[in-house]
Amino acid sequence: MSAAEENIASAGGFVREDPEASLPSPTRTASPPHTGTGGSRLYKLSHAQESRLIAYLDEHLLQISQKFLKKFHEGGYHSLPPLLGDLKPLLHLLEQTPTINIVTQYLLQITDSLTDWIHAFPPSPEEMFEMLETVDDMCVRLVKGEMGVGGRSMGVTERVRLKSIVERGRTAVILKMDPVDGWEVETSRTYEGVLEELG
Repeated sequence: MSAAEENIASAGGFVREDPEASLPSPTRTASPPHTGTGGSRLYKLSHAQESRLIAYLDEHLLQISQKFLKKFHEGGYHSLPPLLGDLKPLLHLLEQTPTINIVTQYLLQITDSLTDWIHAFPPSPEEMFEMLETVDDMCVRLVKGEMGVGGRSMGVTERVRLKSIVERGRTAVILKMDPVDGWEVETSRTYEGVLEELG
């Protein structure tokens, strides 16, 4: 794990694998701990830890937004890959977050914003499709109730909102990649998993 990811993993002060770690002790769930990506255990957060996690996510998403607004200028992004590089650790953190309401709120927010970010820059197919595949997989697990602790499936309102977001994203990717040869298969599969799951 990179130093950045280690910092992010402790952002909410929750234990990922070692309950004896020096971070503030979380409240363990009564049910068996959910196993997240890579087999790491998820634990219920205290209110204070949730507040710290939300503040951390808000701060870093704001930094991405500010750099995006300054795109093609000093201090801003000049292409899509650096932005996606800043986004990856936040998605990794969401994968390890036990509070499903936080996961749902921020994953939908990021998925929605991703469409605008993709639209604003010249195509970077390799990095873009890698990110889209990651987001698609996370959204599928969210719909199925496989994210966070507790296994709660998405409600009807959340499902409708997510479907609207990914349909908009899929349309944007198709338009962006229309003049680019060699990526037709990847383009056709944009958000294929979550759209199939949503029906």
